Amino acid sequence: MASETNLLFVAAHNVRKMAHTALENVFAFFLPLFGLSMIGGGIRWVADQLDRHSHPSVALAFICICALVWLGLLSLVTPSSVSGADGKIRGGLVIGFAAAGAMVWVYIFAVFSYLLLKLGAVTFVITAHPEAPLSDLLDTYAWHLLDLIPVLHINDALGWAADVDLNGDWRGVILLLFRVVIVFQIFALAKRLLKAREKGLDDSK
Repeated sequence: MASETNLLFVAAHNVRKMAHTALENVFAFFLPLFGLSMIGGGIRWVADQLDRHSHPSVALAFICICALVWLGLLSLVTPSSVSGADGKIRGGLVIGFAAAGAMVWVYIFAVFSYLLLKLGAVTFVITAHPEAPLSDLLDTYAWHLLDLIPVLHINDALGWAADVDLNGDWRGVILLLFRVVIVFQIFALAKRLLKAREKGLDDSK
């Protein structure tokens, strides 16, 4: 009887620990996702205001500055900067931070492309919503972001096609730059943080 009771206590403790860990990871996932998505939305809003009340070239300069600042800020992220009070790195935080960081780049590149289109510097064929090209560009860069995730084939599974063709000419150059930033900064950062997390877990054993 005593051994059965002990087993029940151990099982209950393990279940509670697993539930606590799961909740921690869920919270850690949504916290950066919410915060950094607001940054992306804020960049879009400011650029829109500059475009409306000033000139598209001013908004374009603002977006270029935002891109350089965001590039620099992400380069400063280290394992110690995302670890909790206990020194551990939550997997949910890494995934959420990477997803949110990538979405900020989606906003930056979409607004950048929209302003170039408006200035007549680059041609984009907007077919889905010609009256709202920025919306289609945001969706398209999000599509290309998901397309970079190997194995899952998310876009094929969802039956989602890109609204705007970004291949060829200067469109292709911008798309290539987007892919380089996502792969060599966002994905590389996530990989580095996950490796640090695994090392931390191994050291704690």
